[in-house]
Amino acid sequence: MGEIPHCELQKYHNRAVRESPEYRFALQLDEMRMQLEPALATLETMNIPQELEERQIVEPQWTKRQWGVVNQLRSEVAYLHSKVIKIREKKSKGVYTITNT
Repeated sequence: MGEIPHCELQKYHNRAVRESPEYRFALQLDEMRMQLEPALATLETMNIPQELEERQIVEPQWTKRQWGVVNQLRSEVAYLHSKVIKIREKKSKGVYTITNT
């Protein structure tokens, strides 16, 4: 049998990477990040106290819209965290396989 040229091997490798679950998940994370960036910019412009006096927890006096943004970000962070945990568990078990189809 003849040797397979490097360019052919690279083509199949690139295809396998693009079709892998890890690559698809990375694309999803990137899309989510792009969606969250405007909300994060909004959060950064809010006046959130950096230090609370005498360790008292003070509820910020935000508008409903601001609370909506905060709660949406909290749920998105929780969702992304759960996805990261699942991927780590799968990787530790060696579940991922890359197949050429």
